[in-house]
Amino acid sequence: GHILYATALHYLTSSAAFFVRWVVQPAIMTLQAWSRRAEVTCDRAALLALRDENKTLEALVKLELGLDKDTAFNADEYLKSQPDPKKGIGRYAELFRSHPYVPKRVQALRLFANSALYASVVGQDPAGKPSLPEIDKQVSDLISVF
Repeated sequence: GHILYATALHYLTSSAAFFVRWVVQPAIMTLQAWSRRAEVTCDRAALLALRDENKTLEALVKLELGLDKDTAFNADEYLKSQPDPKKGIGRYAELFRSHPYVPKRVQALRLFANSALYASVVGQDPAGKPSLPEIDKQVSDLISVF
């Protein structure tokens, strides 16, 4: 699945787009949105594999921002320092990105880490925690550009 849309996106942005960019732009934007959702799924898989929210968040941010492995990271401080990704003109640039902005990915991963599904996977009590469909709705609202 990941390769199929990535290949289609490559051809649309590299080859065909050179000649008919305005015609293929809606397809490019749709595939970029698909790619952003796939990145959230990959982040969740990393959390399930590591079973440690802080280490997963640290790895995510360090990889995305190109930070050294020895750089200290605090998710709460990082999120406080970021502007609201739903406000301002910059949010429109995300339409053309294959990855959600890092603060959105951090927030999405934290939502999933608080889900009943994740709690049951790591041996915690899932009672009172939001279900996966509830989390998916919140994450969808979070990563949508509009």
